[in-house]
Amino acid sequence: MAPSADPAAGVSDTSVRLTLINPLGLHARPAAQIATAVGSLAATVAVEAGGRRADATSSLELLTLGAGQGAEITVTATGADAVRAIDAVRELVLAGFGELEAG
Repeated sequence: MAPSADPAAGVSDTSVRLTLINPLGLHARPAAQIATAVGSLAATVAVEAGGRRADATSSLELLTLGAGQGAEITVTATGADAVRAIDAVRELVLAGFGELEAG
């Protein structure tokens, strides 16, 4: 979904579909990284996987998704920092949450 904006309100919403590439998927450390990355932004961010939805600012909720390596997640964000939130999560996922072997 392409970002859309309401210029009068300064609000945009956007989403992205990503595939988890790190070996253990969305376990405690990556969940905490996502929650930290989006927690201070002016956006409501959610992550969906396997028909379940979690608040991205809650590492405990993210863990309930049970998303392992290769799982597809959809990240949605609404608010003034929606695009920044999506970009932050995208960067974490594409970097394998820092868990990929150098080689």
